[in-house]
Amino acid sequence: MSLSTTGAVPDIIWRDMFHIFCTLCLLTMLPLSFATPVYAMGSRPLSEPGDAQVKVAVAQGQENVALMVRGGYTLQALGTGEAVADSAQGMDVLSLTPHDSGLLLNGERLGLFGLRLCPLKEGNLWVDGKRLRGNLCVLREKDRTLTVINEVGVENYLAGVMRGELPKGWPAAAYEAQAIASRTFALYRTVERFDRDYALTSDVSSQVYEGKSAETWASNKAVRKTAGKVLTWEGRIFPAFYHSDSGGHTQSAHHLWKVDIAPLAGVPSPYGEGSPYAHWEFSVKAAGLGWAFRQKGYAFQGGVEDWEILDRDVSGRIQRIRFIGSGEPLTLSGAQLREVLGVSRLRSTQVELRKEGELIFFAGSGWGHGVGMSQWGAYDMANQGYSAEEILAHYYPGAQIRDWREVFEAGAWGIKEEQLEAWKGQQWVRPQSKTN
Repeated sequence: MSLSTTGAVPDIIWRDMFHIFCTLCLLTMLPLSFATPVYAMGSRPLSEPGDAQVKVAVAQGQENVALMVRGGYTLQALGTGEAVADSAQGMDVLSLTPHDSGLLLNGERLGLFGLRLCPLKEGNLWVDGKRLRGNLCVLREKDRTLTVINEVGVENYLAGVMRGELPKGWPAAAYEAQAIASRTFALYRTVERFDRDYALTSDVSSQVYEGKSAETWASNKAVRKTAGKVLTWEGRIFPAFYHSDSGGHTQSAHHLWKVDIAPLAGVPSPYGEGSPYAHWEFSVKAAGLGWAFRQKGYAFQGGVEDWEILDRDVSGRIQRIRFIGSGEPLTLSGAQLREVLGVSRLRSTQVELRKEGELIFFAGSGWGHGVGMSQWGAYDMANQGYSAEEILAHYYPGAQIRDWREVFEAGAWGIKEEQLEAWKGQQWVRPQSKTN
């Protein structure tokens, strides 16, 4: 082996090793260089100064609450704003328990019935494992339980709603339509219930809200792209109800609530491809259904022997149904029947009944109350190339999209002026007294 040959081998080895080293460095750097801007986009607050504030009950009926806060914070008395405690840094766990004269904070008695926790940095609060933006308020209720309320800008709130309401990976237009509908619903409820401790809950009775923990790049992008946009009818904001699956036709709101406007009238919905709720069926024993009626306080005797559907609306949903047992017949609305059987079981009142032996079968389609936008319909429309505006125009016919600030300034919220003025002032209305 010559010197030239032996000298060439190490050069090749070192050159290859150098290439490998450079490749590894690039692979190591790529996640940092590309992931950091995406992370920053997800972490940056979506709410800007002057954004509308909403109050969301994130925990209710609690016997004790543990709040975790990272970094600096202040703890204030509700109503007065007087400082109770503060911290400049670190990770603190604040344990709150109700007692006769107010609250216990980490075992120390306070003559207060409400506290507000304000972190110095956005998004550094945790409750029950959920990371939240904004501030937290804890109230000691009359029944000696605790309610935890998240005070948060509406855009930040929506970022925590999107993934609670829609699955991951849905088309952008569906996310955007959801953001506008959810913003409209949240602001309407907030002003309508201005004199309550909170206007929204974090579950399906309002909107599913999971806080900063559930934010994703795609959902935050939809919130930012639609920032400030709400639905209006004749210049007024309205409760933009929505549901999971319409089952082929949405329901008019006046069948369920005291709302009778064109955007909340029922419309055909030939969309919903891919929905797992298009068709479903379950059965109950005839005797068990009679028992369920009695459990809900209805005077129904025996098991269900027969029934008669008295009224359906244009969407095919049951409006009134009469059940016959061994005593007086029982007439229920479709909504009442869902309450008896459970809304997760009787997913919709767009249902047919049949009896086989001792079993009564319920075969239906769709899921939810059926008013307003169908989320699975929006998904299907978005997949077909429809825009968010086109989706909303279909499910809320006649509605217009405007910035909520324009509607605010015009004073056309469709609610009483004193409600609007009180909300604008953002005053905490609960008096802090020991008689609470």
